[in-house]
Amino acid sequence: MISNRRRCRRGLSTVVVTLILIIVGVTLAVAVYGITSGLMSSSSSTVNMSYAQSNIQVNAATGQGTVYINLVNHGPGGTRILAINVTDKAGNRYSVTFSASGVTDSNSTSTAKSSSTSWSGSAGVGITKTGNTYYLVMPAGGTATLILTFNGTSGSNIANDFDAGATYSGYIIPVSGSDIQFSITAQGLA
Repeated sequence: MISNRRRCRRGLSTVVVTLILIIVGVTLAVAVYGITSGLMSSSSSTVNMSYAQSNIQVNAATGQGTVYINLVNHGPGGTRILAINVTDKAGNRYSVTFSASGVTDSNSTSTAKSSSTSWSGSAGVGITKTGNTYYLVMPAGGTATLILTFNGTSGSNIANDFDAGATYSGYIIPVSGSDIQFSITAQGLA
């Protein structure tokens, strides 16, 4: 009688069980691959910018000089930069921003304004506008160089704001995320 009860029991066939195990295994493998390769990670990434080989060159006698700002985005994701601020010797903010014509310095609290500006960037780096706001787009691995030149005339005299040999603090201000602090040293020119 015991053997008859065993024959009446019904269960899943071995083919169905095998298919279920294969589907579960493949699903788990895809999930592990997605997590380890970053496909399923959050879309917001940490900004890993550096401020390398940048300086301020000042000729105290003539007021002429140049500000060189070199940026590198080490990734893993891209970022957009709204402005770069440096605090001058009087504690005022010297702000480098972006516009349709490129790089500009909007310095309502600083006395010097550059007489000319230029910038260059690696592939994918560019100035873009959203609404009324311009920003510098920095993809992962992107580099950019911003150059602001001061001709020494009244209103463009860099020696009024920066002393040769002094180190100044500043911030890179991304569209999202925390500001990135740096320091920059002014070098004297003869």
